[in-house]
Parts: sequence; C-alpha cells; structure tokens
Amino acid sequence: MDSVRTICRAPVRRRGGVMRLICGVALFASILMYMCLLRNQFEDESSNLPGRTFIRNSLLKGFYLESDQWRLTDTAGHRVNSESVRHLMADRRKLEFFGEDGEELIDSISCNTIGEIEEREFLAAGWTKAVYSGRYHEHLLAVKVVNTNGHDLQACLREKGDNFQDCYRKSAAKILKEIVLFKQLVHDNMLKVFGYCIPNGDFTGKDGGVVAMVTELGEPLDIIKLLQMSWEDRLRICLGVARLLYYMANSPLGSLAMNDFRRQQFVLVKGELKLSDVDDMSVNEPSCPSGKEACDISLLNGNLTLSVKCVQGVCKGHNEKLNIVKAGRHFTTFLLPHGAPTQLRPLVDEIVRAYNTVSWDSKKILRTTEDLVQMYVSGKYLKKGRQLNSKIIEKYHKFNFSDLPGHFDYRCQLSLSGNGCTLSVFDIQEAKDICSRDADCKAFVVTNQTTWTGRTLVHFKSDFSRNPVWNSMTTLFLKDTTV
Repeated sequence: MDSVRTICRAPVRRRGGVMRLICGVALFASILMYMCLLRNQFEDESSNLPGRTFIRNSLLKGFYLESDQWRLTDTAGHRVNSESVRHLMADRRKLEFFGEDGEELIDSISCNTIGEIEEREFLAAGWTKAVYSGRYHEHLLAVKVVNTNGHDLQACLREKGDNFQDCYRKSAAKILKEIVLFKQLVHDNMLKVFGYCIPNGDFTGKDGGVVAMVTELGEPLDIIKLLQMSWEDRLRICLGVARLLYYMANSPLGSLAMNDFRRQQFVLVKGELKLSDVDDMSVNEPSCPSGKEACDISLLNGNLTLSVKCVQGVCKGHNEKLNIVKAGRHFTTFLLPHGAPTQLRPLVDEIVRAYNTVSWDSKKILRTTEDLVQMYVSGKYLKKGRQLNSKIIEKYHKFNFSDLPGHFDYRCQLSLSGNGCTLSVFDIQEAKDICSRDADCKAFVVTNQTTWTGRTLVHFKSDFSRNPVWNSMTTLFLKDTTV
C-alpha cells in the first residue's frame, strides 16, 4: 500500500484526472486488502484464546458461553454425541475450555460456587493432575485440578519457555476429556461427577479461575489394604471389575480400551470399586495389519500371545481381551483366591484361569462371577461342607438381648474388624461351625448388622467369664465346655 501512495504522490504533467482516478481505485483496493489481512490475523490469534476455537469448531457446537464459563446447551440429555468424544479422545489439541451441566446430585457446582467447597486437603498428585478432598454443604467430595508443579506442565514450560497459559491449557485438556467421558459413560463402577469449573479466561489460581472437576470422594487402593480385606469385600471388588469389563466392551461409544489399567486408576467409594481416571482411555479397535486376516496382541510380560480376527479392517475384540488381561493381572488373580471358602475354590480357580488365559469374553466372566456371588449369598456352598451333626447345636447356650462389647476380642484370619474377630455368616449354623473349628473361640455374638451381600455380622469371643450386658440388637451364644 505504501508503494501505491508513492506513485500517486509523483507529479503528474499529463492526463492528471485519469491518473488520480486510477490512484484512487488502487488505494481503495489496497486498504480493503489490508483490512482483510488484519481480520484474518486477529481471528488466528484469537483462536488461541480459551473458547475461541470452541465456537468455531463443529465438534463443540453443543456448548455455549454463559457469563464467564462454558456450559452444555442440551441440559436435559447431559450427553455429548459419540462422534465428538471420539475426536476429542483422538486429538487433545482440539480441546478448549468447555464443559456441560453437572447432574444435581449434590447441587449445581460451577465456577460460581466452587469457592464454597471448604476444608480442602491435599490427597494425591500425578504428572498432570492433583486431587483434593473438601466439604460442600455437608457432603464430602473430591476436586481434581491441574498439578501446576507436575511433570507435564513443567516439561512444557521448559520446551515453550514462559508461555504458562498454553502449558496450563494443554494439561487441563486431560481434565476436560474426563469431564466429557464421565458424563457420557454412566455406570455404577465409574466415578460420579457432581460439577466442574471451566472458566472462559486465563488461569488465575483463584476459585473460579481454574479448570476443576468435582466428583465423589473415594479411598485410594493399595496392595496391603486389599489383601487385608475380608474375602467377601474382595469378592465385591472382583464383581465390580467384571461389570466394568463388560460395560467397556459394550459402551455407548463402542469398545473402550483402558491403556493404563492399574489399581492407581481406581478408588473405593463406600466399598464399591470406581474407575476414577479415564484420560488414557481410547475408543475404536486398532486397524488390521495390511494383508493379514488376524491381529496379534502384544503383552508386556510376553508369556501369553493372543490373536483376534480382522473384521472389516478392524481387530475385533482387541480392546476387550487387552482389558481382561490387565484386569486379571492387577485385580482378580490375586484378590479372588486368597481366603475363598473351600467349597467355592473350584469355581474361583476357573474364573482366575479364564483371566490368565483370556479364554472367556467379558460377558461370560461377568455371568460366572455373578454365579459365584449368588452361591455365596444363598449359602449353597455350605451344603457339601456343612457339619450336620446335631450335637453341635447342643454345645451352645443361647442368651437373647446379650452382648460382650469390648471384651474377649481376639484376632482371626480375614476378620472384618481391625481389633477383633468379626466375620459374616449365612446363618447361625455357620457361626457355630466356625466357632467349633476354632480352638480360641468360646462364644460369639450375633448382631443385626449385615454386609453388602446381606450376610449377618458376628463377633467371635475368646472367653465369657464376665456377665454380659443387655443389648436389644444382639444374641449371645456360649460354647458348652462341659461336654
């Protein structure tokens, strides 16, 4: 445009009017072109801001800007279309700051109300995210945020220099992906999302200025804690694993693969196993190798070689088999056999073998695990091994409304109590059988409390040389030592 101005400013001796007209048209065209360039540059720069790509990207057309945060337009369905999730999972770079209305399980938690979460305490941190516990209107919950001191963000800063906001958004993309997936994949063994905050602006470090996801509060899993659980509680975990495997193989998004299927990705919420970290989850089975009719599945330990058929260019069943192998390795194969009732061991061994060899699909694993639970709940496993000698009944004296609280407690294997011998039983007969086989047991107290399977809790005692106390909720049985 400067060159046009220079030419037009030159002295014109002849046909001055024509030249002025030509110069005028040229200047107008130059100005118009310059304005278009400025507009394109502005849009390109603005697309790096939170939410700009959000509006222009067809993947995110279901979201809208409300005040200073992003919400989902379809507040009734609480769903993001499957194709959107597939793209989001395939390419995190397409993610911007967006979100959807959380279910009102506690209340509507958003950027405006997240500051009302009190009593915050640090729980754990990984390379990308940090988790805090908190209390919101008398409800305990967990808050997941970007770990600003984590490996991923710090590595990004070393690579990009001082561009903190870009690095923060890159790490926050994992939380955004989890928000979408947890709202799309609703299951009893997946963490419930109570709310979130996705601000339409830069990270400020203050309430309402951070990307955060608010969920149920769970207990982390560790190997020692798992092995100290009763077999009944570990059975519940294995049932949760089986249910989750089947759901992942048949989810609304298709067959899902847990690329990081480890205990660290799960928590316990009131004894129920819950998947708490899904940012490494992927959709779609891998494509078949060129010119081959089957796909080989590579495993880390190398002790097992698996193969699945190619169906329409896809390795059909790849994700399901890989999930089964990892679930067995990190959960079922060491949780289920330890402490299992003798009469249930054959079925337990069959289930463990299926995990190790991947000889069953997730549907059969779930069905057989449910059969195992039913046998345990119904007491069918007792029929073959139960002591039916009528003299056992005569060895115990029954005292209604009696208890020995805090007295004569002793430790026993697989106890539900940390300082006593507390076990669950199918009925009084099983309690008598247990006490009769235990030389340390001299009495037991039957409570009105039950476990998740509906079995009755019983406290076993090492003595009864003390007058019992009255308790309308318990019944005391004393072993007759004179027999």
